[in-house]
Amino acid sequence: MPFAIALLVLLIEFTPAHVGYTVPLLVATPALAAVTMGPKGTLAAVGAAVGVSLATATYNQAWGSQQVYTNFLALFLVSAASFMTSSAARTRRENELNQVRRIATAAQEVLLRPVPDQLGPVRASSMYLAAETGAQIGGDLYDVIQTRYGVLMVVGDVRGKALPAVRAAAVVLGAFREVVYYEDDLAEVINQRSWPRSRTARTSRRSTGPTRCRCS
Repeated sequence: MPFAIALLVLLIEFTPAHVGYTVPLLVATPALAAVTMGPKGTLAAVGAAVGVSLATATYNQAWGSQQVYTNFLALFLVSAASFMTSSAARTRRENELNQVRRIATAAQEVLLRPVPDQLGPVRASSMYLAAETGAQIGGDLYDVIQTRYGVLMVVGDVRGKALPAVRAAAVVLGAFREVVYYEDDLAEVINQRSWPRSRTARTSRRSTGPTRCRCS
């Protein structure tokens, strides 16, 4: 839209049969760009408006008239205000996005706590990489716990997105972390974990299930 206005003014001013002075319409170009295109787009729109203004003033031999200088002054003021507004809006959006990412990272660290380097005779490590670029939290789950029955591990992936998937993963991990300390049979661990899955908004889960490492 901003560049369309600049092109329209250029076509009208360079038409021999044009009537009226349409260059003041260029003042709206930076303002529209600030709303729709961000700081870089605003600067590009300012450059286009200034270029068209210079070209039309030269073509129409209007240099020296008060109208031309008034138009340039208005264009300068609107451009400066538009760029500052666009920059402030972009900074605010980036701050909000960074805050959301920090909250998501904190929630992910609570949900997927770091795996100890050593659990009895078992050495372990973990790393979480989200499938979507920029995502910090999802429905993936894993944990490794050393109990009196051995080292138990669970790895899974909740089918779904956003908070429902995170909620389901938290319920499954919470149940696993509670049950493994007093259930020796892996089948019983799975059975005990079945009740929270039925309470999570019909969210299905695919998981490798718990795995025991018996080490001497």
